[in-house]
Parts: sequence; structure tokens; C-alpha cells
Amino acid sequence: MDRDEVRGRIYAKVDEIPTLPVVVPRVLGLIEDEMSRPSDIARAVSRDPVLASRLLKVANSAYYGFSRRIRSLDKAVSLLGLRMVKSLVLSLGFIQTIGTGNIGSDASAKRLWTHSLATATAMERLARRARAPAPGDHLFLVGLLHDLGKIILLAYFRDEFEAVAGGPVEAEQAEDEKAQGRPLERERRILGIDHGSVGAMVLDRWRLPDAIRKPVAAHHSPGTPGDVDRNDLALLRVADALAWDSGAGHDGDLALSRVPVEEIHVLGIDEEDLREVRCYLEEVSEDICDFFRACC
Repeated sequence: MDRDEVRGRIYAKVDEIPTLPVVVPRVLGLIEDEMSRPSDIARAVSRDPVLASRLLKVANSAYYGFSRRIRSLDKAVSLLGLRMVKSLVLSLGFIQTIGTGNIGSDASAKRLWTHSLATATAMERLARRARAPAPGDHLFLVGLLHDLGKIILLAYFRDEFEAVAGGPVEAEQAEDEKAQGRPLERERRILGIDHGSVGAMVLDRWRLPDAIRKPVAAHHSPGTPGDVDRNDLALLRVADALAWDSGAGHDGDLALSRVPVEEIHVLGIDEEDLREVRCYLEEVSEDICDFFRACC
């Protein structure tokens, strides 16, 4: 497998990925308009039947736990709130654009999406306990999309992705197997690029703001690039590890099972905070799976 050839194919495929559904920027514009009413936003969502159906399914999922069934988009927008509707419209738009295909029967894709949902949930939970600024409406999206590059690789480069995830290490590199055998190092060595960079390329194509794109690009990079929000990156790295550690989704990165100590210090949290979030993820693991099913 020629690394330069694979990397070139990845760049070409990213350029071919469709833009987001037209309704998504329309809805986001209405959400940012202070004069908009929930009915205006619901009307805009209704113009995309697939998106509207999935939004209602997610609103009625156990993840949110509303006591009564929500039967209208107006009610869903009112109960969920504009911040969460914004996150959901973007999230569902991403899933709709990439396409779920055989995702229901594809164990690898299902684990990736479930892990991503668990990470998004953990990010918001951690932000409430951290010494960081109040949660922004981008945190859920950062968590959900942090492994978007893996989804792209799995969807369009399955053979190469599976070789990276589980293929044998070449004999001549056996002495360095401990490092080279990890999925992240294997990505860089075999593909010439890691999944964080692939995800960031897609987000850039979709014209997503830097607050979302940069943490996704840097979440496995050493240190902290100067143009990335330090708290957001720390939240993502800790949430990523906790999501794997809790068993609420699994992305295959065994090295992430250890929560990064330096990021804990950045956030100003302690073992009790970590234990609370880990326990919470375990409690809502079935709800996260229900959320995933509703998205698809």
C-alpha cells in the first residue's frame, strides 16, 4: 500500500463529499435571528421530511426522557430549546449527508457513532463540573464529530481503515511494535494522515466554525496548538477517554482508556468529577444507543 497514493485518494474523496442539506443553514439562520419563533424554525425543518422525522424520533428517544410523546415539531423545538435544536439539526444533517447505508448492521460504524455520542454527552457533562467557561452550543458537536475522520475512512476506504485498525505490524518494525501497533500511529504511518486531520478537512469543506474544526483536528496531536481553545480541547480529550472507559461506545483506541492527567489539571476537576461522569455514562448507555437508533 503506497502511503502517498492513499493520502491523495483521501484528499480527492473529501472534495467529493456533498455539502450539507440546504435546510440546515436556513434553520441555523433562523435560530440566530432573535425575531424567530419556534414555529418558524419548525416550519423550516419540515421542508426536509427526512430531517424532520429524525428530529422527532430523537426528541422522543429515551435520551431526553420527556414524560409525554412529542407529536409536533413546534413542541419539539420548544421543549428541546434552541441550543439543542441547533446541535441536533447540524448533527442530523451530517449523518444525512454522509449516509448511514448499512450502518444498522455494520458493527464498526455503529461502535464509532455510539462512541461519538457518548463523547458528546460526556463533554457537556464535564463542562458543568469544570473550571471552564459555561458550556457553549458547540461542545456537543465537537464531541459528536471528533471521530468524523474515522467514519469517512470506514465509509470510503474500508480496506485501508481495517488494515490500520487491526492489521499485523510489519516484521521489520517488530521492535517498535508497542508504538507502531497503536491505531493512531498506524494511521499516520500507513495512510500518511490521521483521522483528526481527515475530519477537519470535511468540516472545513462544510464551512464549520473553527471552534468545532480545530479541536477535532488537534485531539490526538501532542500538546496544544496555539490556535485551539485549551479548555475545549481538554474537555474533548478527557471525554473521549471516559467514553471508552465507561463502555458506552468503543472506537478501538485502546491507548485512550487512560484519562490524560494534564487535561484534568487544565479543567480543574478531580477524581470525584471523573467518577461522576463515568457513572453517568454507564447509566445512560442504553439511552445513548436509543439516540443513535433514532438518528438513523
